[in-house]
Formats: sequence, structure tokens, C-alpha cells
Amino acid sequence: MWTEDTVYYGMDGNNQDVHVTLAEGSTEDDPIVRIKGHSASGEFDFIRHIKDIDPSNASYAEMCALIGWEERINPSGKKGLLMPTPLGMDVGNVTQKQNFVNLSSQYLASEKFSQSIADQTKELLELYQKLIESNHSASDDLQMYASCRRANDLALAGLIKTV
Repeated sequence: MWTEDTVYYGMDGNNQDVHVTLAEGSTEDDPIVRIKGHSASGEFDFIRHIKDIDPSNASYAEMCALIGWEERINPSGKKGLLMPTPLGMDVGNVTQKQNFVNLSSQYLASEKFSQSIADQTKELLELYQKLIESNHSASDDLQMYASCRRANDLALAGLIKTV
């Protein structure tokens, strides 16, 4: 399934899979991807501009595209592909829109996992914030601030509980 144009390929263990490839007309300044696969509700196949994907309102399939693109242009150097969500977090139907900033913040605050997963979740929240900031215009600043502030407040509350 991996080709030169593959941005992401993964499965979730519930017979859902996501395959993201570069679409025709895609450039580094305006990356465009084709996202296809199988979800709990059936097959899907659609085109997205990476800069239009918002972690506070995206499907898991879109998050795979966003994280895959980020890893492609800014390789983390880690073995394997960076995961779009914290390890073990239930994402449900991969085409359902969700707020992954809030979900990840709540997951972190739950403290139901190891320190390495907590660290991974913190890294993802920082990456989500960076991507939200880079993909939004000045008119979206207040909404972005509120979303990031909520995520940071939840994460801080979770950390305070551990002290």
C-alpha cells in the first residue's frame, strides 16, 4: 500500500483503515490529499486540503492525513509513524468529526495509562496546537485561543492531581 505518494496508511483493529495519498495539484505550500478507506459506516473516499483540517473539528481519517503530512515535512526521527491520537484512545467511526484537542486533553487528565502514553499525549497536544496556529487565519485567533486554552487547562488540571 505504500508508494512515493503515500502520506499515511493505518488500521485501527476494528476493520477500519485509512489510506492517505497526495492528490493531483498538491504542492508543499498547498498540500492536498486523497483520503480513502473503510469505516464503521462503509467505504469512504474524499479530497482535503491539509491546511483546512482542524484538530478541534476533524475525523480520525483527517487526523491521519494531518499527522502523516506533518511527519512527511518535519520527520520526528522516531521509529514508525507518529500516531494521530494517543495510544489506546478509542476513536470510534474513523469518518466521524470530533474535537481531538478536547478528547486528548480528557484522556491525559484521566491518568489511566503509563507515563510514556502521557508523554505521547502531551506531545500530540503541543503538535495539535502548533498545527491549529499555523492553519488558521487571524480571524480565527479567538476561537483557536479558547480551544487551546481549554486543552491546556484540562492537561494542567490532570498534572496537578498527580502532585
